Amino acid sequence: MIFFNLIEMKIRKCFLLFLLLLLLFPNYIFAGWIIKEVTKDAYGEERSQTIYIQNNIMKTVDNDEISIYNLNSNKICLINPIQKVFWEGTIDEYLKGMDDYTLAMVEDELSKLTPEEKETYKALHSHIFQEAEIVEQNFDVQDSLKVEIKKLLDKDIIAKHQTQRYQLWLNDSLIYDYWVSSSINLYKDFNFEKFYKLIEKMSGQLSETGYESSPEFKDFLKKGYSLKTIDAENNITETLNIEKKQLSTAVFNVPQNYTKLEFVEFSKSKILNYNNE
Repeated sequence: MIFFNLIEMKIRKCFLLFLLLLLLFPNYIFAGWIIKEVTKDAYGEERSQTIYIQNNIMKTVDNDEISIYNLNSNKICLINPIQKVFWEGTIDEYLKGMDDYTLAMVEDELSKLTPEEKETYKALHSHIFQEAEIVEQNFDVQDSLKVEIKKLLDKDIIAKHQTQRYQLWLNDSLIYDYWVSSSINLYKDFNFEKFYKLIEKMSGQLSETGYESSPEFKDFLKKGYSLKTIDAENNITETLNIEKKQLSTAVFNVPQNYTKLEFVEFSKSKILNYNNE
């Protein structure tokens, strides 16, 4: 009887300790992340972005576009806050939507041309599509891809965090410089490996070379979070502030007064953003 009383007392103490932790550190238990960053291109143009991450869901927000990637439901949500419309679907629905949108844009252009101009337009775009197919085939062949992660001596303080500089080399060419903080681990809250595969599929494997799937890059991801990245074209993305905080599920919801559209109509709505400027 005494033995069971001791066990019960220990359980109560553990429970009280857990409640105390919740009271003292509510933002560090089951918490998400808020990341504010800025990207500056080689011409000096800047674009700010805020990223929210929690429980395998990522939301990215800039001035005219919001994207939500839900790795739990395997769905993507694209939001146009200016027109107050959105689209939501799976990766396969996204790819089909892109094909439908391209076809709709081509048909729209053809409707404005004379019969002779239509033939010229079709011949021109047929050549472009053939080139795209060749590029896609080339990116499918990744067996010869040489991926190297090099650790440099450079260190820096970025967003109040100590960082270590690394470089990503592909086939002996420098692709990225990373300043990585080992004290920040977002990978417990978000499956970046699954996310990169999603982005790779969304891009049709045309914008990246497939290094994200390499064992070298997967191991690199475990070293921490990159607070500064410079690509081969000298585009610089730097974190201004990163905060660990419990996020409401409402953060990842579409506002109720927004209208859901089919993919083609949603894509056309983004053109209206620029026409209204």
